[in-house]
Amino acid sequence: MVTQKEAGGQLPVLHVCGETIPDAWEKALLAVWDEGVEIRTEYDSAGDPPSLDATVMVQVRDPFGEPRIHKNFPGGPTELEAYRQEVVHGIHDHWIDPQAGKWTYTYHQRLFAYQAAEDLRSGRAESPFRPVDQVEWMVEKLCRVPYSRRAQGITWIPHADPETDDPPCLQRLWARLLEDGDGYRLNLNAHWRSRDLYKAWFMNVFAVTDLQRRMAQRIAAQIGSPVACGSYM
Repeated sequence: MVTQKEAGGQLPVLHVCGETIPDAWEKALLAVWDEGVEIRTEYDSAGDPPSLDATVMVQVRDPFGEPRIHKNFPGGPTELEAYRQEVVHGIHDHWIDPQAGKWTYTYHQRLFAYQAAEDLRSGRAESPFRPVDQVEWMVEKLCRVPYSRRAQGITWIPHADPETDDPPCLQRLWARLLEDGDGYRLNLNAHWRSRDLYKAWFMNVFAVTDLQRRMAQRIAAQIGSPVACGSYM
């Protein structure tokens, strides 16, 4: 770890590559522990030490390689499965109720029913825009144009999110299809503005890669060719 003074005002940029999710998680933790710079966060209480921060590109070559679950990730199998269903199936979308002091979003809602709004903290949260299923659009786009670079889904609402207490960490999913033998591989990039590498990264990646797998299955069914999961970045 380094201090901001030692870093010379430069945020470290690290690249980590692992074969599996647990492998990549361990390597990323060690890299940030060794080379991350000390920076406070907006969630700190008085007396909390600074966090270790860096811009980190983490590549998982085989997101469904075994072991897929790390035996020491924070939480347990029940919490992991609930979170997977929250992201992929939206089991907690009904918790979205900012006027009642509850959640302002879920990743599932932002990806499967994105709807821009002016203000998420008051009764003015109504939107003049229809919800957009961005995941469906990504699938359909890649089915029509397998080499497209436009298959992406976003979460950020510029009018509303910056003023909320807990804006989305996940910002964008971007999918690419590459030919592989007689079929394809679906590669997925996920961009996060912020993430707790120890507490959140593992469950985030476990859930998002399951979404990657389901997208690959839907594309395969529509184009009539096998589509496997490629890397997750």
